[in-house]
Amino acid sequence: MSFAFSFDVEGDSEDVPVVPAAEQAAEHRTPIPFAELNRDSLRTHLPERLSYSPLVVPLESGTIALPRRDLFDVRFQVINEDNAEDATIANSESDLVPGVYEGGLKTWECASDLVAQLARTNLPESKRIIEVGCGTAIPSVYMLHRLLTSNESGTIYLCDYNAEVLSLVVYPNMVLAWHFASNPLTEPGELDIDDELVDAFESDLAKRGITLRFFAGGWDTYTLDEKFDIVLSSETVYAEATLPSLVALLRRATTPASLCLVASKVIYFGVGGGVAAFTHAIEASGGAVAAVSSSTAGVARMVMQVSWPSD
Repeated sequence: MSFAFSFDVEGDSEDVPVVPAAEQAAEHRTPIPFAELNRDSLRTHLPERLSYSPLVVPLESGTIALPRRDLFDVRFQVINEDNAEDATIANSESDLVPGVYEGGLKTWECASDLVAQLARTNLPESKRIIEVGCGTAIPSVYMLHRLLTSNESGTIYLCDYNAEVLSLVVYPNMVLAWHFASNPLTEPGELDIDDELVDAFESDLAKRGITLRFFAGGWDTYTLDEKFDIVLSSETVYAEATLPSLVALLRRATTPASLCLVASKVIYFGVGGGVAAFTHAIEASGGAVAAVSSSTAGVARMVMQVSWPSD
């Protein structure tokens, strides 16, 4: 089956994933095995120049502008590199192709909700962080910005179903987040990428005690046996079929002291998931869900705090 990512919508509108009926009915596909991506391969996949735009997130204290790579720039890179593994990334109108692509190249609005919640939350002193289903990783961009500007150390694990998403947008967005932590972002622009800049990025993070790790693959094959202080997930509860594996991963990654935040639309029309289905799945696992913020502007959305008692 051929497949291509959609680049027509940047994702700031109030929308929900588009999954053609034929794809919804597609037979189950073998999940992509969970594995860590080699940093050298991520680095070598960077283009010579990144085109970026600010994502302005409203906060209680004002706004914050977070950098993200432009999706037209991703498309331009893919077309010009003619990489066999990325060759199908072109013209599909689908946001999701179950078992193949899970919408990670699009910045969905709940990512901004999660950033706003993080900004008003007293975070754990220790900053061992995982973002599950990170997509363009806007919450992690914010957390890296926060670590850099507050001179804190920490670890961020970035997990997405597709390795292409991690190499094409997540790693570049981390580079941009580092660059603009000391260079205020006001307008769209381009950043020249060379070995000197990437060396500075990697060495500065190491000097500050900040570690980034990148993982691709399905939640059913998640292999990490580690606990985190902060567990983040946004727009990942849209499909009821994947909720058991998501809930199992979240539970495995948390302790009773962890801050686990999940941002979601209340209902995902046409794809079956949403707050009610997620809450039921959490409660069935012995956990609890508390709404910590909500929005009724456009499509109704919610940020939930999830917890489990000690085993």
